[in-house]
Amino acid sequence: MSRPDYVKCVRTGMYGEDKQPVQETWCDRKTEQFEFCFTDAAHASLNGRHKGRLVACPQCVEKIIEALKNGSPE
Repeated sequence: MSRPDYVKCVRTGMYGEDKQPVQETWCDRKTEQFEFCFTDAAHASLNGRHKGRLVACPQCVEKIIEALKNGSPE
C-alpha cells in the first residue's frame, strides 16, 4: 500500500561508524541514497513544531516514542 508523498521516514542518525550516511530508519526500512528522510528525531520534531508540510512516518514515530520511554517506571 502506498502512502502520501508528504509522509517521510526518520533516519536513526546522520552518519554511521564508517562516516557514511545512515540509510536505516526507525521503522527498519532501508532507504535509497537520495531519498528524502528526516535526518533524525529532532529534525522531524522541529518540522512538526514549525508546521512543515512533511509528516514523520507513523511507524518511525511509534518506535521513537518507545525508545524515549525506555527505563520509565510507567
